[in-house]
Amino acid sequence: MQHDASAVAEGLGDLVERFDHVSVAVADLRRPGPLPGLLGGRFFNGGAERPSGFAWAQWRLPSAKLEIVAPLGDDSFLHDFLRRRGEGLHHVTLKVTDIDAAIHAARAMGLDVIQIDAS
Repeated sequence: MQHDASAVAEGLGDLVERFDHVSVAVADLRRPGPLPGLLGGRFFNGGAERPSGFAWAQWRLPSAKLEIVAPLGDDSFLHDFLRRRGEGLHHVTLKVTDIDAAIHAARAMGLDVIQIDAS
């Protein structure tokens, strides 16, 4: 489901303390596409999460990070994601001031909330 950027900003409003990173799914990590260069990213980290079935690389941007993720192995959850949606936005990570209120607001906008870290 696509959402108007202004509606998302209004929905989370003052709850967003910091934008951490955006993650883009690609079929092959060796071909991350033009986004890192377009955004002025500088590669700084990467690795493989073999038990979870994905590889990742991150670039520092002026005020956040860009992460590229790709399937690793035949059983990766990313194969299904790429089949259904194609390459593109996978997730956005935010640091919020009130996690329960942010979850409620995001779900009210029809967004999926996954991998909640309340630490």
